Amino acid sequence: MHWTKLLSVLKVHLKHCKQSLTSSNSFKGFFHQCVNFFKVCMKNTFASTSCPTAHCTDALHTPTMNPAHYTPALSASDITLKQVRGFLAASQCSTFRQAAALVFLSHAAFAHAIQELESSLGEELFVRTSQGNQLSDAGKVFLPHAQRLMDCYSAALASLVKWRAGPSYFVLAGSRLVMPTVLPTLLSRTCANVDLPALRFEEANSQEVMASVLQGHADCGLCIVLTNHPDLHCLPLLESPLGLLTSTEFALPHAINTLADLNHIKLARYSDESVVSQLLQQHATQFDAYQTSRIVCDHMSAAFALVQSGQVAAITSGVGASHPQASGLRFTPLPHLLPSLTVSLVSKHSTAPNDRQTLMKDLTRTSVLQAPWHASVKLCSSKPAAPAA
Repeated sequence: MHWTKLLSVLKVHLKHCKQSLTSSNSFKGFFHQCVNFFKVCMKNTFASTSCPTAHCTDALHTPTMNPAHYTPALSASDITLKQVRGFLAASQCSTFRQAAALVFLSHAAFAHAIQELESSLGEELFVRTSQGNQLSDAGKVFLPHAQRLMDCYSAALASLVKWRAGPSYFVLAGSRLVMPTVLPTLLSRTCANVDLPALRFEEANSQEVMASVLQGHADCGLCIVLTNHPDLHCLPLLESPLGLLTSTEFALPHAINTLADLNHIKLARYSDESVVSQLLQQHATQFDAYQTSRIVCDHMSAAFALVQSGQVAAITSGVGASHPQASGLRFTPLPHLLPSLTVSLVSKHSTAPNDRQTLMKDLTRTSVLQAPWHASVKLCSSKPAAPAA
């Protein structure tokens, strides 16, 4: 029973009848109206599971009463774009776990965002079934408005970016793990080409890079893609296995046949939102030395510093081993035990690139393929990438 809605209706009626309660007769009439109102509500509540207020507005007859005022006020000010974006993702997926991956949130954070949205709206937006989550009737009503809200938000951001950057500005967002290795090659090639637009480079983690491209902040992105997004075009460029990054003095087992062989070493791990942690979880990799480690790094730079000390090993890829901060460290790829990651050039499907943007994307792709990567990194054509000097 939607008693919250019922009380909201009564409060609105009280507000509109306030001026008429100046005599005992008018108060007595209002009291009888309330009694009739609740009788109708109770009757409709037991007759149907739908909201009783939809059937009982005729029980009140006040000249100053507008039927539209019976709609309970929603806490619209509490709704966030993260919640709306999550709702739209969930409407396209059968499970919240799949939808969480689309908006780059953990499953717990995503479920909490949906619960908050439903609480703010006062309606259940999804019906949980054995086949997965399906939109409720309220969810179907809310869906087109949520889509228009996000379209408006994206258009507003894209307009501001275009105004701030100018018509010939090209924004390339890149992963902090990838860009330091690519930039020297990319800059040398762009400086030699006078036909290129003005450039702007931004660094972030891979999830933020994909979000930046989706929201129109960047023309394209260079990042590690774990889950393909329906609104993004992903061009795979590099494939790189995970492995161990250590100092040259760090003692490793002579033979690493299983991940259990690494249980005795000190190993740093990353947060659950990191690419490495998500990749291991995605492939259901049981890696106790990593997953139970008490040494947690927020980012790769911190892991590099710990590895340089010679007391800790870290999990990274051949791409990470190519990073300038990894210079002088030893990388041991474990392709037979750990999954590989893919570096892709991402752009928005709906964006129609002009000639200069197409030229810049081609130049970025070529620069990535010609950058000095670790020998374990392979082009997506399965040919080895150029090894680091």
